[in-house]
Amino acid sequence: MAAYRSVLLTAVLLISVLTLNSCQNAVAAEDDNLVSEVYSVDSLAVLDDSQPTLQLRTSSTVPTPCHEFSHIDVEQDGNNVVVRTYSQTNPSAVCIQVLGNMETDMTIDVGEPGTYNFTFVGRSDTLETTITVQ
Repeated sequence: MAAYRSVLLTAVLLISVLTLNSCQNAVAAEDDNLVSEVYSVDSLAVLDDSQPTLQLRTSSTVPTPCHEFSHIDVEQDGNNVVVRTYSQTNPSAVCIQVLGNMETDMTIDVGEPGTYNFTFVGRSDTLETTITVQ
C-alpha cells in the first residue's frame, strides 16, 4: 500500500508540473486573461461566399474547455490568406486539464471575387484549403 501511495504522489506531482508548464506559450492580456494561439483548426465551414466578405466557422482544439475565442490575425498576400486564431482564459479559474473544443464564427474581407488559398495556422497543426469567392 505504501508503494502505491508513493507512485500516486509521484504521478500527481508530475501532472502538476506538466500543467504549470503548459501555460508557457500564453501571454498576459490587458484584462489579465491568458491569450494563446489555438493548438489546431480542425474543421472549417464556409457560411457565405457570395461576396468578397467571407463568413466562416471554424472548430479548433484549445488547451482546456475554459478557453474562449479572443481574436484572429489575418495576413493576405494576393490570393494567399493566413489566419491565426487565438483563445483566452482566466488564469485563476479552476478548469479541468484536458483539451477542449472552440467554435468560432469569423468574417474575412478578401477584397474581390476569386479563388483564395487559406492557411489556418495552429501551434501544433495547420489546416490548408481553397475557397472560391463568387
